[in-house]
Amino acid sequence: MPDNALSRSINTIGTQTLPIIFIPGVMGSRLEFTENPKTPWDPDNQVFTMAFRWLPLKANDKRNILDFKKEANVNHFPLNTQFFAKNIRLEEIDRNWGEVVFSKYGPFLHSMDKNRSGTTFGRFKTPVYALGYDWRQTNDKSGDKITDRIIDDILPKEKANQAIIITHSMGGLVLRAALNNNSDLIDKVKGVIHVMQPAAGAPVFYRRFYTGNQIPVDDPGIGILGFPLGFSPLNIILGESPQAWATMVSAMRGPTELIPTPRYSDGVNHEWINFFTILGSPVALAVRQQDFFPYLELGHPPALVDQLDFINSDPTVIEDIAKRVGQAKTFHDKLGLFNHPNTWAIFSTGVETDTAFFRDQNTNMDFDKARSLRGDGTVPETSASILFPSQRHKLGDLCKGDPRQFEVTGVDHADGMLSAEIQTLIKAIVEKMLGLRCFEPPPAPPSPQPSTSVEEPGTKVFEESTEDHVFHKPKPTSE
Repeated sequence: MPDNALSRSINTIGTQTLPIIFIPGVMGSRLEFTENPKTPWDPDNQVFTMAFRWLPLKANDKRNILDFKKEANVNHFPLNTQFFAKNIRLEEIDRNWGEVVFSKYGPFLHSMDKNRSGTTFGRFKTPVYALGYDWRQTNDKSGDKITDRIIDDILPKEKANQAIIITHSMGGLVLRAALNNNSDLIDKVKGVIHVMQPAAGAPVFYRRFYTGNQIPVDDPGIGILGFPLGFSPLNIILGESPQAWATMVSAMRGPTELIPTPRYSDGVNHEWINFFTILGSPVALAVRQQDFFPYLELGHPPALVDQLDFINSDPTVIEDIAKRVGQAKTFHDKLGLFNHPNTWAIFSTGVETDTAFFRDQNTNMDFDKARSLRGDGTVPETSASILFPSQRHKLGDLCKGDPRQFEVTGVDHADGMLSAEIQTLIKAIVEKMLGLRCFEPPPAPPSPQPSTSVEEPGTKVFEESTEDHVFHKPKPTSE
């Protein structure tokens, strides 16, 4: 049998269902708030929800809506405009595609679901699911919820024993927490692909306590529906001032777990927090493992609590930030660098990113020193690559040994799952994971050797060929 025929045979015999499940990043799930049903979190609805509902709100109003202690539900149903435009179909809604921000993740889901009915990788039927979650909560709690949905819902529904899980950004923390807290889930996951995961945090989260969200550093200010407005709606919603940023973040546990951990390094120095004392002496600090120093100490910088007091933030906000940071320490101490035994990672470089924190002698941010091209615009490469710190492979290396981590260049964090390069890389990794790529071809049949046999009386030796081999067989001679 020719090699290509053998490959087709291997890939089609014994079809098996293996769902592919996608978990989005922070703020990438659409939420409905029980106490504020008219103000959902839905970035797909840029005009009526984000512009008309969120833009006019004061920081305290946003804090009140986003308070993690108040009930919220993931919105399962997509916008009517998406449904009627056939961007999303009933069977895709049934696989939870409406739960994620479709403008950022829809094209990726479609790319993995070629037939729009559960694509097939070789002999595997791979229906594509999405799992939204309440990103205000600690990633531990979100991880427990997605565990229940995978084990109790998706796998039984598909009559499958395992699933492949793909994450973007903070979704990686959610999944790793789920696996760390629920040992039953580990065997039910065939493999994991993390894309742009802030495994050691992101300095941009810390820096915004000193600057708020700024144009063009945090957002280019393109505006709603692509029209230049001279300001950034996203920056206004997230908080243009340090006070507004702190006020909103203080109500949420998940985003606070993106604070840089003691494992973070900017790729040049472990001491990534840089400032000058009142006396003009330069200081460089790292985050300390035992107490998350300097976040909760005195002095601004580096301490967040003292900084918020210095800018006259609400005492309740200061108290809540201290709680959130302490809870983030507990989360990261517990999670560490735990990951699934069959994990792959993708990170991006070449986009200007906050990789350190620099304040000059005039207490101004020195962005030239704080930012570098060693990241994806949000997450530094040292954080996104920390699970496999010595690996930075390209797609062409996939079949050379056992590479586990891949680097792409120039792909922005927010648009990571829209990248054709990343989509291609994910599909290739899935194929290798399933044994459909990089497998060893069967050994070539031995070359036929000249016959040395001697004819017996009454017999004649002849050759009979098949596609696979040549063999010799005695044949009676005619009488």
